[in-house]
Amino acid sequence: MKKIIADITKLQKFEKQLLLKELTGNPDAENRLRRYYMSLAENDRTLLADHLLDRHKAYFVEHLAKSGEWQNVNIAEAEHFLMESLKKVQQRSEEMQKSSENIMYRAKERRALLKANYADWYDLISDQMRGQPVKVQKDYPEYSTFIQLPDPKSVNLCNDSIMNFMLNRKSVRKYSQEPLTLNELSYLLWCTQGVREISSNREYTLRTVPSSGARHPFETYLFIKNVNGLKKGIYRFMALEHQLLFLSDDDSFECKLLSATENWLKNAAVIFMWSVIPYRSEWRYMDKAAKSILLDAGHVGQNLYLACESINCGTSTIAGYFQDQIDEALQLDGEEEFVIYLAPVGKKTK
Repeated sequence: MKKIIADITKLQKFEKQLLLKELTGNPDAENRLRRYYMSLAENDRTLLADHLLDRHKAYFVEHLAKSGEWQNVNIAEAEHFLMESLKKVQQRSEEMQKSSENIMYRAKERRALLKANYADWYDLISDQMRGQPVKVQKDYPEYSTFIQLPDPKSVNLCNDSIMNFMLNRKSVRKYSQEPLTLNELSYLLWCTQGVREISSNREYTLRTVPSSGARHPFETYLFIKNVNGLKKGIYRFMALEHQLLFLSDDDSFECKLLSATENWLKNAAVIFMWSVIPYRSEWRYMDKAAKSILLDAGHVGQNLYLACESINCGTSTIAGYFQDQIDEALQLDGEEEFVIYLAPVGKKTK
């Protein structure tokens, strides 16, 4: 057993997590985990699985140690089970190492999209140069329900400076149950996608955030849970009109959203979901549009962070989620339009 414990202790962090999954990934999970800890306790009660995660140490201390069942453990059975689990982990680790090497090779290839490569454009003709039409806002159904938003300038801001907003800016994942006001939501939407000017040919807009070539390729969707004056549901921000378009009050949406993202989002008052329509940027920048789109998304996120600070709210932008699930939940096609960024917002806890 001491050799097995020594082998486990030498595992890398991700290998220890694989071992835990192996120990808990079946209907007999609790019994297997119990046998594992009992065998450790029989050999060295002070060890308490220090090489694993704290939550599993707590499981032993609070549950197994109190039961006294460790005295009846079958050491030979536990050793055999651990040895077999270790073999599987080592095999899986080798497979993951190979996959990771391939992924890193692909990551280096994708560095190309981070480069400007301006010289590549000289002999190319974009759809903008061809005079192709482009829309600055996604169409909406003819019989839609709109909600006029208050003037964003009517919001009550914290009596503070931009310097302090920047100093205090941080990701916030815990929110109070205090609702946002409609004025505050209007303000946050204006800060992140507010339109200041529309060109005479309606090919570009100037907004409160910068965007390469004034393309602004995003649409703002909202899952509203706790905003005064608005019922729970899915909305879309109509930036040109500064209005909300009500989409749905589907009760299953929240479950779909949390399944595709993170469970802690459930405490937010509103969840911003930005989709991208790539062609708006490709119309001008062709295959170089990806870089500008990603940079533009960052501009939107930072504006939201600072705007939240100014009204005692918090946010934490999210770029990792199950793409197909969230696109399907919002009924986006996943090609011409798909989610690119999310951000829950809520009032800060006291």
